[in-house]
Amino acid sequence: MSSDSSKATRRRNASKRSAARASAARPKEAGSAKGKRGSAAGDAARRGEKAGKALDRKARKERLTKVIVVLFAALMALSLMLPSLSAILTSSSSSDSSDATTEQDSTGSDAATTAATTMTMETVDSAYSPEMEELKTKLESDQNDLATLLGLADGYLKWGYTASSYATTDDERTHVSELFDLSVGYFDRYLALNDSDAAATDRALALFYKGDVDGAISSLQQRLDSGKGQDYGPLWANLGMMYESSGDEDQAKTCYENAMSADPNDDYGAYSYAQSRLSSLGESTGSSSDVTGSNTSSQSLSDALSGASGTGM
Repeated sequence: MSSDSSKATRRRNASKRSAARASAARPKEAGSAKGKRGSAAGDAARRGEKAGKALDRKARKERLTKVIVVLFAALMALSLMLPSLSAILTSSSSSDSSDATTEQDSTGSDAATTAATTMTMETVDSAYSPEMEELKTKLESDQNDLATLLGLADGYLKWGYTASSYATTDDERTHVSELFDLSVGYFDRYLALNDSDAAATDRALALFYKGDVDGAISSLQQRLDSGKGQDYGPLWANLGMMYESSGDEDQAKTCYENAMSADPNDDYGAYSYAQSRLSSLGESTGSSSDVTGSNTSSQSLSDALSGASGTGM
């Protein structure tokens, strides 16, 4: 009995211990299940967060792609427009330049026309007077200064020659005559100190342009007769011009031929001037010769001054 009781007791104790172990195991299993469920929930949250971030990146990438596409389209459109814009700008620039050039040409033409129409005796005088006054002041300190005397003689010759084109009244013509007289006076003073074929020739021109053709011819002829000026081409050329203007073509031809001989290399321009006048006289005949010779001679006065004269104008 005692053995059976002991066995029964052992069975009860074993059963209690099993129950206790089972009871102890259930909380651990519950904790483990809870842990597993918590871990699963965390994993799900993390996966959701990653998915959200991935969606955000995808959305940003799509927006950036759209912006790039729009910018690229704009650049393409601009590049296609550039040739047209360039053509438009070039055309506009050319038009503006053309308008500016036309305006400048018009302005220049108007200025030239205005200058030509407004030139008067007064403007001619104002152009020459200051220089002559300055030379006269300079001459006061040395009455025999050759350069100043020649400058005054030439200056008054040029002044008178230019002013003669604008003399329309008796007073203005008298003024021109006085300018030539002043020129002759200063040439006389210069020649008294320094004999010169060039100065003597220009002195004769001053008389010629004043209207004293006979006096001009006489002064040059007397110089030649005295043995002076024989080898000076401009003297012969100008004397030929004076004879031609007076209607004496034979004497004019002789003088022109002598001018060519005296200036064979055309150093003074006398050779070419005389050759031109001989050619013109050779083509003229009868009464037309007088008219043509007179007109051509008058047109060559400035040539005679600048090319065939001695000191030049």
